[in-house]
This record gives sequence, structure tokens and C-alpha cells, in this order.
Amino acid sequence: MRFIVRFHVHPDVRVVQEECDIILHAGEEIWRFCQAGGMLSVSDDVYLGRGHPEPSRQIVIASRGGRDVQTEGKPHKRQQKVSWMLERVPA
Repeated sequence: MRFIVRFHVHPDVRVVQEECDIILHAGEEIWRFCQAGGMLSVSDDVYLGRGHPEPSRQIVIASRGGRDVQTEGKPHKRQQKVSWMLERVPA
């Protein structure tokens, strides 16, 4: 089973996709988002938190379809795993 994980980003945060990471500029702070096991992208989104629709962005991790896992005496299982990390970039 394929799945998608979505992280909705506030419209005041500037989102920049680099080759393998996403850089988030939030005021004076810079954050780095990275992941393993999926396909990383950024897409358009809509923020409704201030009483009216505003364009924003979302970080998307799509699963890759997984791999077969051998289990003793049981049918094959399909395993999928994604992990992510958000870390502050020191100034």
C-alpha cells in the first residue's frame, strides 16, 4: 500500500527545495527538513487559520512502494518505511 505524508507550512514561512532537503525560512530562523525512504517534494497548499484562504506550501513525502520481507512460515509481507527530521540551522 502506498501512502503520502504531508506537512502543512504556515504562509509566513518561505520554503526552498534543494536537491535532497527542504530549507524553511521562518523569520530570523532557518530550519532544514530531510527524509529517508520516500520521494520528497513541495506543493501548493491553502492556509485557513486567519479567517480567509491564503496560499501556502506543503512538504510531501510519498512512499516508494516498499519491499518484500521474508517471514518464517507466513506469507510474504510488504514493508515500507519513511523517516524525517526537522532541525534548526545554527546562525
